[in-house]
Amino acid sequence: MLRFLSKMRYRLAAENRIAKYLRYAIGEILLVVIGIVIALQLNIANEKRKNKEQLHEYLFALNVEIESNIELINETLDRNIMLTNFTYHFLSAFNTTDPEKVDDSEITNMTASMAPQNNVPLENMALTDLINSGLIKNIENDTLARKIFKIQRQLDFFEGGYGELNILWEGQMMPYLILNACLPAMTDSIDDRQLPPVYYSHNRDAFINNREFSNILTARLMFNFRSKMMLTQTKDWIAVLKDEINAYLAKH
Repeated sequence: MLRFLSKMRYRLAAENRIAKYLRYAIGEILLVVIGIVIALQLNIANEKRKNKEQLHEYLFALNVEIESNIELINETLDRNIMLTNFTYHFLSAFNTTDPEKVDDSEITNMTASMAPQNNVPLENMALTDLINSGLIKNIENDTLARKIFKIQRQLDFFEGGYGELNILWEGQMMPYLILNACLPAMTDSIDDRQLPPVYYSHNRDAFINNREFSNILTARLMFNFRSKMMLTQTKDWIAVLKDEINAYLAKH
């Protein structure tokens, strides 16, 4: 085709048919421009299709990550409830009108139960990949895009609740137990090695009808309650977002 057009151009020029030659040359230029425009449009359309497919992959991965985080939060909520119940039990058992009825085994059980509420960090790899890809700007729903940007802030909010619990454990509860409890009473071996016998017992006065220890337990209840509220809020927020992402994927 190009060879034919070239021959036509040379023939017109040789015959000194300038007007026709100019019209032909302009037409040829227009054909080339139109071809370039069509090629660009096809390339743009192809890029949009690829970006859309990649965005869907990122959103799908984000939803899988959200689902995993909901499971982690549910497990943490279960542990939160368990430790809260333990705390209520010992707060009631150690504040009594008859201290002599509190057996040392109850203090041993309390020492073993008052574990830190370790949390598993929530996942954010899919979220980070989506934001770093720059494809979030292609989401055809500004409200959804803004919510996705806010996920990390919600995860940080979740982590903040556990920061408070760790401060309470490391700053108050654990030092108090080390000072006043008989930790070897909890077990006779660690890492399959027998512990040597000890010849001391719990400091009963530090636990039974003791203002400081009761305040520590009460503070633990308060922090656990606040942590539970933060956990629940985070779970509900990302669960709604997961449904919105699913609706977007179904529509687009």
